[in-house]
Amino acid sequence: MIATPTTSSPAASYRQVFLPFGIGAAFAILAVLLAGTLTGWWYVDQTLRHRAHNAFANQVRYTLTAIDKRLSAYLDILAGFRGLYAASKRVERDEFAAYASSLQLQQRYPGMVAVGFIERVPAAEVPAFLERVRGDTSLRPEGYPAFTIHPEGDRAEYLVVSFREPLGPDERVLGFDLATEPTRRSAAEHARDTGELTATSRLTLHVDVDAAEPAFILLLPVYRNGLPQRTLEERRTALHGYVAGGFRWRELFVDLLGAGGLPSQMTFEAFDGDLLSDESRIYHAGPAAAANKDDLIHTMTVGGRLWSLRFHGAPEAFLRRTERLLPLMVLWVGVIFSLLVFAVSYGLATSRANAVALARRMTEDFRKSELHFRSLIEHAMDVITVIEPTGIIRYDSPAVGRVLGYRPEEQVGQVAFAYIHPEDLPGVMALLTETIKIPGASRSATFRYKHKDGSWRVLESVSTNLITDPIIRGIVLNSRDVTERQRAANELKKTYDQLKETQAQLLHSEKLASIGQLAAGVAHEVKNPLAIIIQGVSFLEIGPLAQQPQEQEILQMMKKAVQRADRIIRTLLEFARPSQGAPKRLALPEIVDSSVELARTQAAKNIQVTYTADPNMPAIVADENQLRQVFVNLIINACQAMPNGGTATIHTYAKPVTARELSASRNAPKRWAAGSTGVFCDVEDTGVGIPEHLMKKIGEPFFTTKPTGQGTGLGVSVSLGIIERHRGLFILESREGQGTKISVVFPAAAETA
Repeated sequence: MIATPTTSSPAASYRQVFLPFGIGAAFAILAVLLAGTLTGWWYVDQTLRHRAHNAFANQVRYTLTAIDKRLSAYLDILAGFRGLYAASKRVERDEFAAYASSLQLQQRYPGMVAVGFIERVPAAEVPAFLERVRGDTSLRPEGYPAFTIHPEGDRAEYLVVSFREPLGPDERVLGFDLATEPTRRSAAEHARDTGELTATSRLTLHVDVDAAEPAFILLLPVYRNGLPQRTLEERRTALHGYVAGGFRWRELFVDLLGAGGLPSQMTFEAFDGDLLSDESRIYHAGPAAAANKDDLIHTMTVGGRLWSLRFHGAPEAFLRRTERLLPLMVLWVGVIFSLLVFAVSYGLATSRANAVALARRMTEDFRKSELHFRSLIEHAMDVITVIEPTGIIRYDSPAVGRVLGYRPEEQVGQVAFAYIHPEDLPGVMALLTETIKIPGASRSATFRYKHKDGSWRVLESVSTNLITDPIIRGIVLNSRDVTERQRAANELKKTYDQLKETQAQLLHSEKLASIGQLAAGVAHEVKNPLAIIIQGVSFLEIGPLAQQPQEQEILQMMKKAVQRADRIIRTLLEFARPSQGAPKRLALPEIVDSSVELARTQAAKNIQVTYTADPNMPAIVADENQLRQVFVNLIINACQAMPNGGTATIHTYAKPVTARELSASRNAPKRWAAGSTGVFCDVEDTGVGIPEHLMKKIGEPFFTTKPTGQGTGLGVSVSLGIIERHRGLFILESREGQGTKISVVFPAAAETA
């Protein structure tokens, strides 16, 4: 008789295993699984906490860097204003205003309320000072007749607010004596004695008296040119005044923190000094501080004042919601799985029927858990990638489509290294090699990865070695797109480099001003010997040598040469003389003629400079020395634009201004109208010309087409400001490779209001 074989189900097999051990084995298995679950929960929780703390610290470092760079920009601005005073014996009100306007302070540097100049006025000089300020018509035709020093009182010397830009509707700050207010006086005395930038303690600006807005002032001392400043007494004697900037703390920090923002559960506080109290708090952002949260305190010194910055909040706020819930999910799933296994074990140990039912439920619950985890991965913001040690992609999460444009199946089977930027590939390969050596090791890297549209995206990736994991068997990459953050960092660095370049250009301008003063002094010394030579030649003309034709011709040549040198020296001295700001009726051809004579000495031998003027031209009302500065600058620029030689043509004439010329002018004042009589001066060269994409930049402060070291970029900007103050027009025409023509037009004296 042949026995019929029977087949046993899996549940029966498990029951055969568990039955000998009884219920005790089921509880032992439950204990092991729960221990493993707790271990997994603790590991995930600690990993996320560590990541959150790092994110919190990174946010703090980013905010501190932003504050430090913004304050450095403010210091550079004040240093630029002090350079303006170092380059001139006296800075006029209109020059100060034009320079401040060109910087666009309130648009480009939020938090800076205004910048001004505080002048030191000894008691004996008060009458002359008041007369000079009240009669200053450079910005207002009526001047400042109501200007006075306040508060009233007799003092040995005064620290008076002379300039302020922008002035605004409230002019009561003008004339204010800083020496009468203890906080401002203390900072001013410290800056005077040390020669360094000094910040005041917490105060309220005059324009914010009603609102009581907390603010501070930065003071930078300005000493008179040429006076020694080595000792304390020398600095006190040489003090001319202060360049001052007023700042509101609220606007400063709102601009720095408002763009990127802070996490909703993070608090930022700033204190004046090292005492963290309500009385010393100058700014607060975010919710009220809570217990059991991270608290990072940093101090920084600004102008001799200590600031304390406190960052307070919950680091877990830097985690996404799914990440914060992940430890609980691991714990929840682990407990359920442990209970299911226990239930199966217990059921198999007691009843075959119960074991089968429990096994089915366990399978269904496990399937649901797997679906839940898959859903978490598929909806995660980061791209999750599994690659083999050879670089072949075995899995890509759906986020790869949103970040890089690929469908997940398009990447599977591809070599990941083929999509990494060639410049970043060696570093990524080296990092991956280190990760493979240590099981469970994690490494982070930032590299460029090719998007499906061909562009490069910057990814910040964390790689974890799970090759020995029996389920993963590969390297897991968590990648985040940080392209925009990287671009913002690059723009910030570019801005910082531009500020450093501007500072170098200001130093170069100061050096040029010193050379100009030296040239004027040399010219003055040469003038007297030339006069003696002219007298000697005149004496020889009436002597025996004058009777010989050849000697007479030589004497005439010597006399013309010496007279030409004398004219150049006289013109140079007039050009070096400080402008008095008193416009008068002038003949434009005479100004241009002397400018051509002065600029011709700077022209290369292969450059021809020609000048023609129409007869019977109407006069103009202008400052002679300022106009000479404009034309010398334009003619020298024209000569420098012809490195291979050429012709610079200057022509003055008068004619009605057309509507096309008004529309082509960079600055058409409202008082001009088509048909008005204009006195023209054209400066035209046959040089290299200006590219079309750079035309709009001509006239911007510190912009130059010359190589580094050959120009400050201030010549055309300053000339344009002088032309605007004289209500003139500036018309620029240029074509690359065909030369440049600049027309400067002034209103005829008869039509000047």
